[in-house]
Amino acid sequence: MLKLFCFEDQQPICVVCYTSKKHENHKCSPIDEAAGNLKENIKTQMGRLQAMLADLKKTQQSCEKQAELSKEHTSIDENQIKEEFEKLHQFLRDEEEKHIRSLHKEMEPQNEKVKARMKELSAQVSDLSENMAAVWQDIEAENIKFLQNYSDTLKRLQHSSEPNTVPELEEYQHYPIQTVIFTTWARMQNLVEHPPVTLDPETASSKLLVSQDCTSVEYSEMNMTVSDNPERLYVGVLASQGFSSGVHCWDVEQGNKPLSDIDCIERPNIIRLQLDFDEGELRFIDPFRNICLCTYTGGFPEKVFPYFCTGDEVTPLNVFPANKL
Repeated sequence: MLKLFCFEDQQPICVVCYTSKKHENHKCSPIDEAAGNLKENIKTQMGRLQAMLADLKKTQQSCEKQAELSKEHTSIDENQIKEEFEKLHQFLRDEEEKHIRSLHKEMEPQNEKVKARMKELSAQVSDLSENMAAVWQDIEAENIKFLQNYSDTLKRLQHSSEPNTVPELEEYQHYPIQTVIFTTWARMQNLVEHPPVTLDPETASSKLLVSQDCTSVEYSEMNMTVSDNPERLYVGVLASQGFSSGVHCWDVEQGNKPLSDIDCIERPNIIRLQLDFDEGELRFIDPFRNICLCTYTGGFPEKVFPYFCTGDEVTPLNVFPANKL
């Protein structure tokens, strides 16, 4: 009967074999003792595989979420393109369809890459799960059978290599909707006015909601789900346009919000900002009374971007060209 386990040959042996020359000086232990120790070793290694499987599944879920977000962003961009072009007349119908086709064509490579990565992760999860199931089946077997298959069990564990759990997917790049629209408007001999300042949704904090035309922002008490990109601010939102020369002017409708830096008894609902980059001057003006509320004269050592922030849940903050008033 097989009473002992030879660690050298990794096989159970009988007492007669133990006394033979074949197993001379080999380390051996009773079956139950050897099985108990070796099972603990296997379970320790299974814990490592369990952690690997959890990381794989987490990465898989991340890819699925990213694929869904990409699909949603594409849908939002497509709808915005349709809305903007619908404001124009039949002259723009062909342009609308052309840019929608371009949007989907640009997204095809990224979507295919996401699908390929998801397929790869599914295969890795399936292989690792099957391998682990086989190892657990070996562990639950009788001691003799477990020890007889011990070498094969180790091979299964060693075959489970460290997987690549990094999504390796590119961040979704929004279709350049505003650029396309303004270029088309320019070909229509300036029938549509180019706003001097538009808001950049990619920089907006999680509590600020930027409108689809990027000219209005409102505050939300609840945090919104936004992509985690390095440009995003913790508070506020930046304009898409930066200025490094010249004179620029735009109006901001801010309702009855308090203005801590403006010493004025009658606070205006609309403030005009006039930036003279070359002179290093930024003026805040009440356009209706034509008075300067305050002036910044610190100069600008580098390119500057307009910054906006609101905490009013009722009234949005609106930006529009100064000559609209």
